[in-house]
Amino acid sequence: MCSTNDDVPRFLEFFERQITLGLLQSNPKFIKSKGNIAMLADERAEAKAEKEKIKKKKGPSNDTADLEKMILAKRQGAFQGFLNNLEQKYCQADAEAG
Repeated sequence: MCSTNDDVPRFLEFFERQITLGLLQSNPKFIKSKGNIAMLADERAEAKAEKEKIKKKKGPSNDTADLEKMILAKRQGAFQGFLNNLEQKYCQADAEAG
């Protein structure tokens, strides 16, 4: 998990070094399996194709523009709420005083 085929030699070297240093014990399964390592299929091409497929379904979009629209809408809503609060506060004060 979280590794690629390029990491396999590094892993093998690590475990063999640990065995040589006596920190791990070698066993027949390790010796047998290190010669039969099945490399994973390259998933980069598959992931890229899947990403392109998703983009085609969504259609062209500009993520930055969408984010900017969301931020501006949130700010506008907050500002409008602030104005409504002020209006309510001071209009009630005028109505009570008048």
